[in-house]
Amino acid sequence: MQSTTHNLTFVVDSLYEQFIKQTKPSVTDIHPLTTTKSGLRDFNITKLWRIVAATICIVGLVGGLILAITLQSSNEPHADVPVVPIGPSTPTDDSLLNLDYESLVELYNATNGQYWHNNDGWVTNNNVCSWHGVTCATFNDRVDELNLASNNLTGYLPANISNLVFLRILTLSNNSIQGTIPNNIVNLKPLKKINLNYNMIEGTIPVNMGEMPNLHVLYLKNNQISGRIPYSLAESKAISDLDLAYNMMGGGIPDFTSNTIHFLDLSNNRFWGDIPLFSSTISHLYLAKNRIIGPTWKLQSLPQIEVLNLDGNQLEGEFRLTESQHRQLSMLNIANNSFTSIATDGIQHWKKNILCDATGNNFACPLDPNLIQKCYISCK
Repeated sequence: MQSTTHNLTFVVDSLYEQFIKQTKPSVTDIHPLTTTKSGLRDFNITKLWRIVAATICIVGLVGGLILAITLQSSNEPHADVPVVPIGPSTPTDDSLLNLDYESLVELYNATNGQYWHNNDGWVTNNNVCSWHGVTCATFNDRVDELNLASNNLTGYLPANISNLVFLRILTLSNNSIQGTIPNNIVNLKPLKKINLNYNMIEGTIPVNMGEMPNLHVLYLKNNQISGRIPYSLAESKAISDLDLAYNMMGGGIPDFTSNTIHFLDLSNNRFWGDIPLFSSTISHLYLAKNRIIGPTWKLQSLPQIEVLNLDGNQLEGEFRLTESQHRQLSMLNIANNSFTSIATDGIQHWKKNILCDATGNNFACPLDPNLIQKCYISCK
């Protein structure tokens, strides 16, 4: 900048000196003996044009100097004007898309993506919507669904999966994912379905997972999850399908009366105590292979029940359902308990193809012929 200014100043000074020389009259021009009227007229006209030409040159060069200084200054940062970086802190569309990109790359690294069965597109280009298993919403190009089921994912779920703030469906079932469910996954408010069935996930379910306002389906079957069922899940207004079967969960089962749940599978865990109260909307209830002791009369408040599996608990006494329940049943399994009798009024309304197993109880012989005809059963 200083060299440019110096050079332009030198040019202006040189032209100014030439201007002085050109406009200063010589001795001959002003000698009184040689000066005539015509000579003075010639001197005035000639010198006038020289002055005008020199002035134009000087003005032009001064303007050019000012313009050069202005342009040079605009290209140099000023100490008192902060430079705003373009990055995650700047609310641009690109920065929001980068959140999805960074979250997916972290998932790729955390689950050993180089060994996936299919990793087409992953980390080889910036368009995450073209990556295998990734679906983006059409209105904003943000990640809407992630389906990497049966794809040889190992490792763990990274915490920044919660940055996929437009994610609605997460399907990572049938893999070998270890570790725990990140607590901040509950920040994904649009999430409607989580399927982590058949992995090796440990730890407990986040206590506030039931507070996710749009979570309708939660599948965590066949993992190594321990602890109790969070009350937030039992009280969730959104949940409709909950599968926690084949884990290591325990404690009492909370009441599921505050929601509109339809499908609940708590089989093959370590739950104990009485059968809780369930929502009248439930149609599929699996409580098999636990340590539940009854009473079973609470089950009569389930008008929409179609599938009921109580196999392998510690239930006893008489088993009874209402007539309307008998009409809707398509599967009934009360095997391997300590029932002593089964009420037969209503079994005439059973569907022809009903699946029924009542073996392994303490029923006394003889048994109702209709029951023997429609159900696997034994007596003593």
